[in-house]
Amino acid sequence: MGLISGIVVTILLQSSTATTVLTIGLVNAGFMKLRQAIAVIMGANIGTTTTAFIIGLPIKEYSLPIMAVGAFLIFFFKKKKINSVGQVIFGFGGLFYGLDLWAAVCVHLVDGSHLLISLHV
Repeated sequence: MGLISGIVVTILLQSSTATTVLTIGLVNAGFMKLRQAIAVIMGANIGTTTTAFIIGLPIKEYSLPIMAVGAFLIFFFKKKKINSVGQVIFGFGGLFYGLDLWAAVCVHLVDGSHLLISLHV
């Protein structure tokens, strides 16, 4: 359980150092035992690797299928838990799609000519 917690917290915080510092603080305060902290810190290291792996994926190719799976779970299942999972999956797909759109827009802003034209320089 600690391993999974470390992975999830590191993916959400985007920092294994923050997860480790938080874990050490919880151990010092007596809320966690050392054995639990070791599992969380190992999970933090795995979470860092997972985050790097997700960033390396070709987002453009996977964003719309991920959104389709999420939409399928949202619209065709009535169970609250499955519907919530579908919303999360749809949200990740939307995030990936949005990042792809931003990347496509920012390519045109690299040279800065649009900024110079708008400033009349």
